Amino acid sequence: MVSWASFLGYYKQFWIQVFRDMYDSWISQVVGIILSVLIVFAQWYFGVFTRNLTKANVLSVLYPYLILFFLFFLFHIVRAPVKLDKMLQDRLVGKTKELESYQLNPLEQERHSLVASKIAELNPSGVRAVRKILVTGEMHGAFAGDGEPVSDQLIKAVSLNLLSSRYDANGRYFSINPDLRSAIEHYFKLRNKPR
Repeated sequence: MVSWASFLGYYKQFWIQVFRDMYDSWISQVVGIILSVLIVFAQWYFGVFTRNLTKANVLSVLYPYLILFFLFFLFHIVRAPVKLDKMLQDRLVGKTKELESYQLNPLEQERHSLVASKIAELNPSGVRAVRKILVTGEMHGAFAGDGEPVSDQLIKAVSLNLLSSRYDANGRYFSINPDLRSAIEHYFKLRNKPR
Protein backbone atom coordinates (compact mmCIF):
# COMPACT_ATOMS: atom_id res chain seq x y z
CA MET A 1 0.00 0.00 0.00
CA VAL A 2 1.32 3.43 -0.92
CA SER A 3 1.59 5.92 1.90
CA TRP A 4 0.42 9.50 1.51
CA ALA A 5 3.90 10.79 2.25
CA SER A 6 5.49 8.87 -0.64
CA PHE A 7 2.55 9.75 -2.91
CA LEU A 8 2.82 13.47 -2.13
CA GLY A 9 6.62 13.31 -2.28
CA TYR A 10 6.47 11.87 -5.79
CA TYR A 11 4.08 14.54 -7.04
CA LYS A 12 6.13 17.25 -5.40
CA GLN A 13 9.14 16.01 -7.39
CA PHE A 14 6.91 15.67 -10.46
CA TRP A 15 5.75 19.30 -10.42
CA ILE A 16 9.23 20.58 -9.62
CA GLN A 17 10.50 18.63 -12.63
CA VAL A 18 7.73 20.00 -14.88
CA PHE A 19 8.46 23.62 -14.00
CA ARG A 20 12.22 23.07 -14.13
CA ASP A 21 11.84 21.62 -17.62
CA MET A 22 9.66 24.53 -18.69
CA TYR A 23 12.24 26.96 -17.40
CA ASP A 24 15.24 25.08 -18.76
CA SER A 25 13.91 24.29 -22.21
CA TRP A 26 14.60 27.69 -23.69
CA ILE A 27 14.55 26.27 -27.22
CA SER A 28 10.91 25.27 -26.79
CA GLN A 29 10.18 28.70 -25.33
CA VAL A 30 11.83 30.40 -28.28
CA VAL A 31 9.74 28.29 -30.66
CA GLY A 32 6.64 29.24 -28.66
CA ILE A 33 7.48 32.93 -28.84
CA ILE A 34 8.07 32.71 -32.59
CA LEU A 35 4.75 30.90 -33.01
CA SER A 36 3.02 33.54 -30.88
CA VAL A 37 4.44 36.34 -33.03
CA LEU A 38 3.33 34.50 -36.19
CA ILE A 39 -0.18 34.06 -34.76
CA VAL A 40 -0.42 37.77 -33.90
CA PHE A 41 0.82 38.66 -37.38
CA ALA A 42 -1.75 36.31 -38.98
CA GLN A 43 -4.52 37.78 -36.84
CA TRP A 44 -3.54 41.31 -37.81
CA TYR A 45 -3.19 40.36 -41.48
CA PHE A 46 -6.59 38.68 -41.68
CA GLY A 47 -8.33 41.51 -39.81
CA VAL A 48 -9.09 39.96 -36.45
CA PHE A 49 -8.09 43.20 -34.75
CA THR A 50 -10.78 45.82 -35.24
CA ARG A 51 -11.44 49.19 -33.75
CA ASN A 52 -14.32 48.04 -31.57
CA LEU A 53 -13.10 45.17 -29.40
CA THR A 54 -15.82 42.80 -28.30
CA LYS A 55 -15.60 39.75 -26.06
CA ALA A 56 -15.59 37.51 -29.13
CA ASN A 57 -12.67 39.45 -30.63
CA VAL A 58 -10.67 39.25 -27.40
CA LEU A 59 -11.34 35.52 -27.04
CA SER A 60 -10.41 34.86 -30.66
CA VAL A 61 -7.08 36.57 -30.00
CA LEU A 62 -6.43 34.78 -26.67
CA TYR A 63 -7.47 31.22 -27.58
CA PRO A 64 -4.48 30.42 -29.80
CA TYR A 65 -2.08 31.64 -27.09
CA LEU A 66 -3.85 29.63 -24.42
CA ILE A 67 -3.87 26.53 -26.63
CA LEU A 68 -0.18 27.02 -27.38
CA PHE A 69 0.67 27.42 -23.68
CA PHE A 70 -1.46 24.38 -22.81
CA LEU A 71 0.33 22.24 -25.41
CA PHE A 72 3.70 23.44 -24.13
CA PHE A 73 2.65 22.64 -20.56
CA LEU A 74 1.22 19.25 -21.59
CA PHE A 75 4.46 18.39 -23.37
CA HIS A 76 6.42 18.91 -20.14
CA ILE A 77 3.85 17.02 -18.05
CA VAL A 78 4.25 14.01 -20.34
CA ARG A 79 8.05 14.22 -20.22
CA ALA A 80 8.37 14.63 -16.42
CA PRO A 81 7.70 10.98 -15.37
CA VAL A 82 10.21 9.72 -17.93
CA LYS A 83 12.85 12.12 -16.62
CA LEU A 84 12.08 11.24 -12.99
CA ASP A 85 12.37 7.54 -13.82
CA LYS A 86 15.69 8.13 -15.62
CA MET A 87 17.02 10.10 -12.64
CA LEU A 88 15.95 7.30 -10.27
CA GLN A 89 17.60 4.65 -12.46
CA ASP A 90 20.81 6.69 -12.62
CA ARG A 91 20.76 7.05 -8.84
CA LEU A 92 20.19 3.30 -8.40
CA VAL A 93 23.00 2.47 -10.82
CA GLY A 94 25.29 4.77 -8.83
CA LYS A 95 24.29 3.10 -5.56
CA THR A 96 24.77 -0.35 -7.09
CA LYS A 97 28.26 0.56 -8.31
CA GLU A 98 29.02 2.00 -4.88
CA LEU A 99 27.90 -1.22 -3.18
CA GLU A 100 29.85 -3.36 -5.64
CA SER A 101 32.98 -1.34 -4.99
CA TYR A 102 32.54 -1.65 -1.22
CA GLN A 103 35.33 -3.83 0.11
CA LEU A 104 35.41 -5.41 3.51
CA ASN A 105 38.52 -4.80 5.51
CA PRO A 106 40.51 -7.93 6.46
CA LEU A 107 39.10 -8.03 10.00
CA GLU A 108 35.50 -7.94 8.71
CA GLN A 109 36.30 -10.61 6.12
CA GLU A 110 37.77 -12.80 8.85
CA ARG A 111 34.71 -12.30 11.07
CA HIS A 112 32.32 -13.09 8.23
CA SER A 113 34.11 -16.32 7.34
CA LEU A 114 34.38 -17.22 11.06
CA VAL A 115 30.64 -16.70 11.55
CA ALA A 116 29.81 -18.73 8.43
CA SER A 117 31.94 -21.64 9.63
CA LYS A 118 30.47 -21.51 13.14
CA ILE A 119 26.87 -21.37 11.91
CA ALA A 120 27.63 -24.34 9.63
CA GLU A 121 28.27 -26.40 12.79
CA LEU A 122 24.65 -25.88 13.94
CA ASN A 123 21.75 -27.98 12.71
CA PRO A 124 18.85 -26.26 10.82
CA SER A 125 16.76 -25.75 13.98
CA GLY A 126 19.73 -24.11 15.69
CA VAL A 127 20.24 -21.81 12.69
CA ARG A 128 16.55 -20.84 12.82
CA ALA A 129 16.87 -20.14 16.55
CA VAL A 130 19.91 -17.90 15.99
CA ARG A 131 18.03 -16.04 13.25
CA LYS A 132 15.02 -15.63 15.54
CA ILE A 133 17.24 -14.27 18.31
CA LEU A 134 18.82 -11.88 15.80
CA VAL A 135 15.36 -10.54 14.92
CA THR A 136 13.92 -10.41 18.43
CA GLY A 137 17.05 -9.30 20.26
CA GLU A 138 16.80 -11.74 23.16
CA MET A 139 15.03 -15.00 23.81
CA HIS A 140 14.19 -17.14 26.79
CA GLY A 141 15.72 -20.59 26.44
CA ALA A 142 12.42 -22.37 26.95
CA PHE A 143 10.79 -20.63 23.96
CA ALA A 144 13.68 -20.62 21.53
CA GLY A 145 12.70 -23.37 19.16
CA ASP A 146 8.97 -23.07 18.48
CA GLY A 147 8.41 -26.49 19.99
CA GLU A 148 11.64 -27.99 18.63
CA PRO A 149 14.31 -29.16 21.06
CA VAL A 150 17.03 -26.59 20.45
CA SER A 151 18.42 -25.92 23.90
CA ASP A 152 21.48 -28.04 23.09
CA GLN A 153 21.93 -26.03 19.86
CA LEU A 154 21.66 -22.74 21.76
CA ILE A 155 24.24 -23.91 24.28
CA LYS A 156 26.45 -24.99 21.38
CA ALA A 157 26.01 -21.51 19.81
CA VAL A 158 27.11 -19.97 23.12
CA SER A 159 30.18 -22.22 23.17
CA LEU A 160 30.89 -21.16 19.56
CA ASN A 161 30.69 -17.54 20.78
CA LEU A 162 27.77 -16.72 18.43
CA LEU A 163 25.41 -16.11 21.34
CA SER A 164 25.79 -14.83 24.84
CA SER A 165 23.58 -15.85 27.72
CA ARG A 166 22.49 -14.52 31.06
CA TYR A 167 20.55 -15.97 33.96
CA ASP A 168 17.83 -14.40 36.07
CA ALA A 169 14.97 -15.67 38.26
CA ASN A 170 12.97 -16.75 35.18
CA GLY A 171 15.72 -18.83 33.63
CA ARG A 172 18.35 -18.50 30.94
CA TYR A 173 18.16 -15.84 28.22
CA PHE A 174 20.09 -15.90 24.97
CA SER A 175 21.17 -12.93 22.83
CA ILE A 176 23.50 -12.32 19.91
CA ASN A 177 27.17 -11.74 20.74
CA PRO A 178 27.56 -7.97 20.14
CA ASP A 179 31.07 -8.42 18.73
CA LEU A 180 29.73 -10.63 15.93
CA ARG A 181 26.30 -9.02 15.39
CA SER A 182 27.16 -7.30 12.08
CA ALA A 183 28.81 -10.45 10.71
CA ILE A 184 25.78 -12.57 11.70
CA GLU A 185 23.40 -10.04 10.12
CA HIS A 186 25.53 -10.12 6.97
CA TYR A 187 25.44 -13.93 6.92
CA PHE A 188 21.63 -14.04 7.01
CA LYS A 189 21.30 -11.24 4.43
CA LEU A 190 23.44 -13.22 2.01
CA ARG A 191 21.36 -16.35 2.60
CA ASN A 192 18.12 -14.42 1.90
CA LYS A 193 19.53 -12.78 -1.25
CA PRO A 194 17.68 -13.90 -4.41
CA ARG A 195 19.91 -15.85 -6.77
